[in-house]
Amino acid sequence: MTDSISYFGSADSEYVGRDFPTRESRSDITIRKEVLWESDVATKGEVLAKERSLIVQYRSNDPNIGYNKFPKKKESPGG
Repeated sequence: MTDSISYFGSADSEYVGRDFPTRESRSDITIRKEVLWESDVATKGEVLAKERSLIVQYRSNDPNIGYNKFPKKKESPGG
């Protein structure tokens, strides 16, 4: 919805920092941005629903894969 070159969502520094625990690991990182879907006519509600479905589809809310805290990842039975 922003069309901003520098918008990467609402990243939580502490949350992302867990993958880069040392000063050395934080000294050279690359961030890649890929637009997965866009629309000139979607309402804000439709955009948010699509965002949520893509987060679930790509498991971006799984801490082993991505950084999205919401929607909360559903635990599988027995774990």
